[in-house]
Amino acid sequence: MAPPLARPILWDIYEEHLNEAAWLWGNWEQSLNSALYALGDVVVGPEERLLAHLDGLVLGGLPVAQKLLLPALAGDDPGGIAAAAWALVQAEDADHQDTVIGALASAEPPALAAIGRALYLAPRADISRLVPLWNTGAPPVRALVLDVFGPREPGWVREHIEPALRSGQPPVIAAALRAIRQSRERVFLGHVEIALQSEDAEVRREAMCTGLALGAKPAWDVCRTFAGAAGDFCRLPLGLLATSPDPNDRTFVRGRASDPEAGPHALWALGFAGDAESVEVLVQAMSDEKAAKVAGEAFSEITGLAIAGPLAKPGETKGPDVEEVASNDPPPVVRSEDSLLDPQVEAVKKWWEKERARFRPGIRHIHGQPRGAESLRLALPASATWRREVLAIELAEALAPSPKVDLKGWARDQLKQLGAG
Repeated sequence: MAPPLARPILWDIYEEHLNEAAWLWGNWEQSLNSALYALGDVVVGPEERLLAHLDGLVLGGLPVAQKLLLPALAGDDPGGIAAAAWALVQAEDADHQDTVIGALASAEPPALAAIGRALYLAPRADISRLVPLWNTGAPPVRALVLDVFGPREPGWVREHIEPALRSGQPPVIAAALRAIRQSRERVFLGHVEIALQSEDAEVRREAMCTGLALGAKPAWDVCRTFAGAAGDFCRLPLGLLATSPDPNDRTFVRGRASDPEAGPHALWALGFAGDAESVEVLVQAMSDEKAAKVAGEAFSEITGLAIAGPLAKPGETKGPDVEEVASNDPPPVVRSEDSLLDPQVEAVKKWWEKERARFRPGIRHIHGQPRGAESLRLALPASATWRREVLAIELAEALAPSPKVDLKGWARDQLKQLGAG
């Protein structure tokens, strides 16, 4: 009897898997910093679709790896690079891990970050093979190795934190500070306070976040300095400053809400403030068309009232007189908040006038409840994902021990770490 003929490989299906995975990778990353998605929405939306296409690539085996994945790994599309690297690492019929790590060793941004993310997220990644890069790699590569080891090999990371802090390499020092924040070990607090004085902005930012998570008072001074800066760099510090135990810090954040440049960031940050005074600012800001959506989302974060139904304006259909986009026009800037509903300002004001008495002076709220360790823990999986970083730092300071959540991991794993999966 003649041997059965090999089934032909349906290359168009695997090409579709790769193209979809490349696009969905970026979409998934954006969903982890979104005004629209909570963690559960990420799991059943972009994450589920991404993993289905990635698994499809793995099932293609060696032929698909050789014809599609290895060329994509050497390409220039970050999403395609990440998807290819993840599928190659997850392969069961061949060992491509040295090839992926070799590509990492010689990669430049953004390919370096893309391959690093794949190694971070791939369960089958043999990260022990990264140790030589820790010993000999350039500072960005060494920092990436420390980040990848963080959630999987905390013992190894702990042994290398002090050498990293003494390395004199800002990216490596910043990675060490992130590792300290993840471990919550106060034995390193002195190193964190020294890093608060660094001249490198990334190092000071990580030291600020780690210091606040560990309850280091000097970190608030750095936070205040960064919160007064111009541009996007002030966004996270403003959010953290809104959680300060000093009411004067929230007064400062409210003041920045009227700043033309920092205003959107300050309005977003007021969602963490949780006090009635901040709600008043947000309600007033809803009258400004440019600020209304961010103010409405922050209002919901404090009060628990969704901007929907009668509290939202009906959607508008653009007419035929909309100006066409010319071929040489720059691509439009798409912001996370653009898809939020516009508040129906008068309806929101009426609701607030009726309910304001429930929000007593001096009491901060989240989702309509007094703000505390338990309400923060419940809010982490329920809030829009663009609020996770500040909430996690605030929770770490408020609750000991607090859940150790890998904010860079798969959303389904984050839910399990929070006990919500």
